[in-house]
Amino acid sequence: MQSLEIFETKVNPLESFINKNYYFSLSGDLPKAVQFTSTFLIINYIYNVFMNMEKASFENGVIGLKYVLLIDEAHVIFKDKKSQDILEKMLREIRSQGVSIILLSQGIEEFNQPSFDFSSMCNTSFLLRIKDITNLKVINKFLGYSEKEGRKAKQSLEKIENIKAGVISNIKEFEKAEIFELKQFSDR
Repeated sequence: MQSLEIFETKVNPLESFINKNYYFSLSGDLPKAVQFTSTFLIINYIYNVFMNMEKASFENGVIGLKYVLLIDEAHVIFKDKKSQDILEKMLREIRSQGVSIILLSQGIEEFNQPSFDFSSMCNTSFLLRIKDITNLKVINKFLGYSEKEGRKAKQSLEKIENIKAGVISNIKEFEKAEIFELKQFSDR
């Protein structure tokens, strides 16, 4: 019989969890209750670890960045009200700890839920080729664009299909609705 030390008994959470990269993936074959409970517990644990850290430094009106939390397929989390609540709480409170949260989804309509508009908490937004490309109202709201800028954004999004890694953003260093290209860090 072999014993695997998956769960350590004496752990410093900042050394063993936060300072490493993890990828959590739940099988679609799992019962919905198991998927929800797992997702909720993981997100709640991460929230508590970050909120118990020392606040990030604040210099020249800018909060220092210590960690990045990336949630892929974020629309799955938006489906459940309890998960929405913890995610909303994280988005509101965790920035002061120096944590940036990146929410990824194929569409932007999912970010606007009846109980909360998650797009309002997104300081920096990026759009690649999305499935709701014709919904100018949602695009404008998500990026903070005017109607005219939204029409230009739609035209740019339509062109992205022909560009390997084209993206538009609301980053103030880039012209609104202009396509720029993302470069990979390695050639792998």
